[in-house]
Amino acid sequence: MFSDNMANLEKDIFFKKIGFEYIKYFYSIPSTMDYAKKIADKYNRAIIFSEIQTRGRGRAGRIWLSPPGGIWTTITWSIENMHMLNILSLAIGVSVIKALSNVLLLSFKLKWPNDVMFSAKKIGGILIENIFRERKVLSIIGIGLNVNNKMKFSGLSGVTSNTLRRRNRGEIINSWKKADITLGRKIIIKLSQGGIVEGKALDISNTGGLLIKDNSGRIIEVHISLYPNYSSMFQFE
Repeated sequence: MFSDNMANLEKDIFFKKIGFEYIKYFYSIPSTMDYAKKIADKYNRAIIFSEIQTRGRGRAGRIWLSPPGGIWTTITWSIENMHMLNILSLAIGVSVIKALSNVLLLSFKLKWPNDVMFSAKKIGGILIENIFRERKVLSIIGIGLNVNNKMKFSGLSGVTSNTLRRRNRGEIINSWKKADITLGRKIIIKLSQGGIVEGKALDISNTGGLLIKDNSGRIIEVHISLYPNYSSMFQFE
């Protein structure tokens, strides 16, 4: 897909117009996330694509299979508004399903905190890691989608960059809730530092957390961590 140099040149022009300083295409690479980390000190806004990842990874270090035919990309984006960090995964999720729906004319859903769903099956995920600097954060945003990669990358990247610029917290959260399949369901959350939360998913908070009414009637807010030593996993009961 990326072998046509003229097509790549056209894409480079597009991506630079929407604010990316660095664009890199690979046929195969161990991990677009790992490559993005290597160049993180050089660019505030970069985008890396690969047709195949040989060591792709998901949340909590799990292996993410990345064969030909999917969309495997990582975006680096410098974020000055720290308050956006706790809803960043939601913002990217909303962007992804909007781009998919626009191109494929199908209905896609989201599962808190970072899964992209189609017909009750997970077809993609979002992984975010942050590099903290003095007054800003460089977010490394990995997007993996098991869909036909003939979908225009420009559509996905354009919608994502627009969402990152817009920073409208209320709009992002409302859009997520409309597509979310978690709310109203009984869930079990396993916390990586130990412990389990069981209850009913009620709502998404203004800070992007999942509000749960546990079995004792307490309302608990669970957040996606901004730090790599914490992760949350859950399953439907």
